[in-house]
Amino acid sequence: QQLGAFCLSGGMWTGQSDRKAALRDLQQAVIVALNRTSEQGYGTGLQWIMRILQEHKDLEADAVALVKAKVKDRKPEVSLVALALLNDVMRLGGVSVQHHCIKKVLPRILKMAVAWPPHHEKNHLWGVLRDNASALIHEWGTLYGTDARLTSYASASAELRQREARHALLMESSHQPHLAISHLP
Repeated sequence: QQLGAFCLSGGMWTGQSDRKAALRDLQQAVIVALNRTSEQGYGTGLQWIMRILQEHKDLEADAVALVKAKVKDRKPEVSLVALALLNDVMRLGGVSVQHHCIKKVLPRILKMAVAWPPHHEKNHLWGVLRDNASALIHEWGTLYGTDARLTSYASASAELRQREARHALLMESSHQPHLAISHLP
C-alpha cells in the first residue's frame, strides 16, 4: 500500500507532499488570522485553520506550535490576538487539540498569567495580556479540567489560584509595614 502512495513522476511520497502543502497552508492561515489590518482576517484565518485540521488531523500539534509561537511574540498586541486564536482553535478542535495544548502551550500560558517583571508594565497591553492569560487558565480549568484526559487544565487553574493568593498577600503586606514578609506562605 505504501508503495502505491509513491508518486513515480516526482519520486515523492504523495502523503508527504500533501502534508507539506497543508503545513504551508496552515502557516499562511495563522498569518491571515493574526493580520490586524483586516477585520475579516481573523475569522477567515480561523475557518481556514479548522478546515485544514479537519482534513489533516496529523497537523494538530503543528497548529498548536504555530499559534504558540505567536502567543510568545514580542508585541503584546500580536500575543493578545494569538491567545484568542488559540482559545478558539482549542474550542473548535476538540479534545485532541486540547490535549496537544497541555504539553505544548499550557505551561507558557500559565507563566504569562503570573505577574510580568516591572519593565513590562510600561506598556499597559502586557497587563491586559497577563489578565487574559489568567482568565483563560481559569476558564480552561472549568471547561476542560473535568475530563479525565485533561485534568492538567484544572491543576493549572488551581496552581494559578494559589499564586494569585500569594501575590495578593504580598501586595497587602507591602502596604502594611507591621506585617513581615517572612510570615507569608
